[in-house]
Amino acid sequence: MEGGLSISEDEVGAIGTAMFEQYALPDLAALSGRYGGLGMHCCANARHQWNGFLTIPGLRLLNLVQPEAVLKEAFGFFAGHVAQMHVWSGDGEPWTWPAQRPAGARIVYGATAADRDEALRIADRFAQALGR
Repeated sequence: MEGGLSISEDEVGAIGTAMFEQYALPDLAALSGRYGGLGMHCCANARHQWNGFLTIPGLRLLNLVQPEAVLKEAFGFFAGHVAQMHVWSGDGEPWTWPAQRPAGARIVYGATAADRDEALRIADRFAQALGR
């Protein structure tokens, strides 16, 4: 991410939406403004804060660590709003993952490879799947 600051915001799962707006959002907005954008990790059970996350000015990247079903919902909810990089990316081979995501979703995928040659094969298959 060019510019900006990446942080962890895990406590928001333990507070309500009004408290998020009063206590967390002003600081998140200030940090984003000061550093030119924000990447945010959240592993809390914070589904109730997702609308609030969308109001963070300059939110550039969102990383959630949640069960697969919640992440499937998140990919759709945040598609078209913010780039996503969650703990789970999809089922099957890595190059099939983009087809499993909603249109308009911008996603950073994390795939592993045993060696350089395998990494290049995976990257080539990704490029083909994305029409590049």
